[in-house]
Amino acid sequence: MNKRCSFHISGSFFAVLLALAAVAAPTAHAQEGETEETPAQGINPDFIEQSVFQDYNGDGELRIVAFGDSLTVGVGDFVAANEFVESAPAPASEASYPLRIEALAGVLVSNEGRSGERLAIDGLERFARTVPGLRPDIVLLLEGANDAVFTESSTLITRDLQTALNISRASGAEPVLLTIPPTCCDRAGRNIFVDSYSTAIRTLGAVNDVRVADVNRAFKNTCQVNQCYLLNRPEGLHPNIEGYDVMGETVLSAMLGIDIFAP
Repeated sequence: MNKRCSFHISGSFFAVLLALAAVAAPTAHAQEGETEETPAQGINPDFIEQSVFQDYNGDGELRIVAFGDSLTVGVGDFVAANEFVESAPAPASEASYPLRIEALAGVLVSNEGRSGERLAIDGLERFARTVPGLRPDIVLLLEGANDAVFTESSTLITRDLQTALNISRASGAEPVLLTIPPTCCDRAGRNIFVDSYSTAIRTLGAVNDVRVADVNRAFKNTCQVNQCYLLNRPEGLHPNIEGYDVMGETVLSAMLGIDIFAP
């Protein structure tokens, strides 16, 4: 995907923006007759030190891979919150939370999303086959939404995610887990499994000392789940433009070590 689309940044996104642009390079004071240079903005070194933005494999480059299903592809992105959507459209360009991370952090993110993928059927196999060869430093992992359709047990999802974490670290990468956004409306019945998987993901993060971007909690803190305006409605499965904004904020905050849920 080459074409880029603009997207809306929600008000709460500015907290992350301030963190990213908190440091400016020293101003080059101009001599008489010279033009003063505008100081360059960058990520505050304090945030870098506590973030996952590190060259973990030591190859001198920073590579980030986002792996997952249609929520990583960005199905339903660029659709306004007030639009009636029975079937969320596939994006014609870069989309979803990887696009937000690229735009805000100034880094490239390889979007390895595949619509319809089930972790328990083909997702783990594709992960093992694909991710190590990309030599990433950071792996952002969001899977399970389609497994919920087929009522896979959280035990199986936990096992497969643990294997993916092991593969990531064995290849020299630092994984970041994402919980799954809740569903609503036409697909509200999936939440019993979505919530179960998300609970398991939080536990995996704690056990493995892996950062968790709690997208599930961020959505629930932002909207009423049964009619969540962050999701395309009545489709109820894929986020709209505002939902992907919240996902981007949540993931980037976790990567930077910012607790957006702190009181």
